[in-house]
Amino acid sequence: MRPEPLAGRRLRLCPRGTLAEIIKWPVVLVTPGEDELPLLAELSTRRDARIVAVLDPLGTSIGAGLAEIMGLPVIASLAELSPGGARLLVHPPLNDLVASLVDQAAACGMEAILARDFADQISGPRLAAAPAAATEEDLDAALTSLSRAAARTGQAADLEFLELETAAIHRTLSRIEEALDREALLRWLLGLATRATGATSGSIMLLDHESDELYVAFAYGLSQSTMHRTRVRLGESVAGRVARTRVAELVSGPRHPEVGRDRPDLQSAICAPILWDGRVLGVINVCTAEGEPSLDRAAVTTLESLTHRFGLILDRFLHIQSSGDRQLLHDMEERFTRDTGLPETLASTLCAWAGDVREVAGADQVSLAILTSDGDLFCATPEGTAYEAPPDEMKAEVLSRGRPRVLRPGEPSLTGDPCEPRDTTIFHLPVGRDPLRALLSLTFTSAAKAHHFHAVSSEILLLLNRHLTGFLDRTATADQLDRLTTLAAALSELGAAPAGPATSDRVLSAARRLTGAGVAMLLTGEEMLAPGPDEVETPDQALRREAARLLNDAGRGGWQTTVLEAPLGDSGGAARSVLAVPLGGSDAFPGLVLLDKRRLHPLDGCSFTEFDALFARRLLPLLADRMRRRPQIDNAEAEALADRLEPAKPDLETTVIAAAATRGALAEILRREMDRCDRYHTMLGLAAFRPAHVPATRFAELAGLVDAIERHLRSSDHISCLEDGTILVIVPEDIQSLPRLIKRVSELMRRLADEPELDVRSASRVYPGGGDSPEKLLQAVLAALI
Repeated sequence: MRPEPLAGRRLRLCPRGTLAEIIKWPVVLVTPGEDELPLLAELSTRRDARIVAVLDPLGTSIGAGLAEIMGLPVIASLAELSPGGARLLVHPPLNDLVASLVDQAAACGMEAILARDFADQISGPRLAAAPAAATEEDLDAALTSLSRAAARTGQAADLEFLELETAAIHRTLSRIEEALDREALLRWLLGLATRATGATSGSIMLLDHESDELYVAFAYGLSQSTMHRTRVRLGESVAGRVARTRVAELVSGPRHPEVGRDRPDLQSAICAPILWDGRVLGVINVCTAEGEPSLDRAAVTTLESLTHRFGLILDRFLHIQSSGDRQLLHDMEERFTRDTGLPETLASTLCAWAGDVREVAGADQVSLAILTSDGDLFCATPEGTAYEAPPDEMKAEVLSRGRPRVLRPGEPSLTGDPCEPRDTTIFHLPVGRDPLRALLSLTFTSAAKAHHFHAVSSEILLLLNRHLTGFLDRTATADQLDRLTTLAAALSELGAAPAGPATSDRVLSAARRLTGAGVAMLLTGEEMLAPGPDEVETPDQALRREAARLLNDAGRGGWQTTVLEAPLGDSGGAARSVLAVPLGGSDAFPGLVLLDKRRLHPLDGCSFTEFDALFARRLLPLLADRMRRRPQIDNAEAEALADRLEPAKPDLETTVIAAAATRGALAEILRREMDRCDRYHTMLGLAAFRPAHVPATRFAELAGLVDAIERHLRSSDHISCLEDGTILVIVPEDIQSLPRLIKRVSELMRRLADEPELDVRSASRVYPGGGDSPEKLLQAVLAALI
């Protein structure tokens, strides 16, 4: 006998028109999955339907796990039903298993119906959803008004039913939302376990498969500080041992499977593994305190019987959570891609990215720090930006070693001192390729969110690294193009304009634009003259004289540029950022001295860098012939000036020949170039040349020889000579041409010496490979000449 049409037997009204009977539809739900969960929740609260049982032959349905928590029967076959106990078999879309159950339905006296068709048939009139901010009083008033309006049309009974059904739907939706909340679900499971075993406290620990560590996901009786710092490796302590052996343990006495210091009065505890499909998902711990009934083997058996269903529910929930995490990451990547990435929006873009990471990770604070050109940190947070100079010791350690640091409550700092009391977990994570340029810092007050981020951090870092690295590269390229444009315009103006006072102004203006200098001085050497006895030296004259002396020292030392911080002028002893750019060769003048650097963009340095020096140096060659002037100094002034600048009797054993660098200065150049090789994954070559004999007038002749050779080298090469006549050439990057360079310089030395048969010994070494320090590299190449 077929059941009545669903729409035709909803209500039977008594003669007075009151609600007399709600006819229930006894149904069996077949393997309800995620799509059938709303139907399961609705049927469990309706007055006109009854769920006789949930059919789950394989024990893999997520709906069956929830039904068991809700107290509904769960069966493995239709044979377990009482004859005539159900009329409808409500099933999901057909597959092999569902099809076989549908075939058995007729023999059991049931009609099979697709779940979505059944949901459509039982759906009645719908009420508009109440506003999110509506109160219970607002809902009651709306229902009363609707009832009065309907009473005038003779439909009060239907509205009474609708009111009851709407309230049930509201309760059901709240339960579904709670079931899909991680903390609420774990609270349900742990509460069920403690009630079933008679325990009074406990915890659920989940396994982080990335690190093979257990962490506390939810607990009764543990402090937040303990939950933050508790991570147990497989095999360690009771919890780690249970997770590895997959065998439950009963612990008696004042011990606890995890951290006992929060509950020193524990009497007994059980630790059982949570397994599903052959995998360990975590462990569950339940315990009792002194004075309470102790747990026994019967409680162990009860808890083991529950963990099977717990494994099913947790596996499905973690799958849903993983899907949600992937969607959040997809949304975050869309936001990263949507950003313009223009350099002028660097600060706002980084702040927006920090906000995206905070939203996805669930962190309380997020900072995205980028190394500037001078080693400071430009920190972007969702609230704004700031500079950190010098960087925090722990952040500097993470950037230098490229290894992340996780700081939990009670862990010592880098200095070994314990951290201040706090209930937070702080992550410092390196971002980018070597050399590292960025750091991501996150702070969590919630232990559960911190542990969850620990499991998904690699995916977030991979996504951030992919977009941030390209963005920073584009920013650096834009800075270079902007400076090249400024340099090209300045050189064009200088080339077209006649020599005169305006030339100096153009050079200084271009130098300030190129480097961000606040003060720029173009010096010719006359500034070094001391004022006469009757002259009063102004602060500007004193500043220029000190700057000229610094420029002269840099030029005589063989430096192309010098970047330092020193007290100059009327700064009161305070250090000022200084960039000295001598003409080069044996001449220091004319030269540039730039002071008081300011940042040209957020990632620029607050002090001068080699990049600034590179562009400033390009301004000088065009000026050499136009502005070179010799200071008009009489003989007495020249002798006094020479006494101040250089000792009257130099020590020939330690003094470098003219236009050459000392061995220490040469080592400093090597150190800078080797550091550049390490940072940019390049190489350098060091070539040494030594003639068989050195003329008696070696100081003058070798200086000229070095100058002559330098004119045939690249502008990026460095050449200098030692006191014994050894000439050294540093060749950055282009090591493939070292054999050609050696042959060319040797022939050039023979031609300049006018000795075709001159014996020139030569040797070369490359870095990396020739020595791990400047001194060892120098020693290696000089030893090869012997």
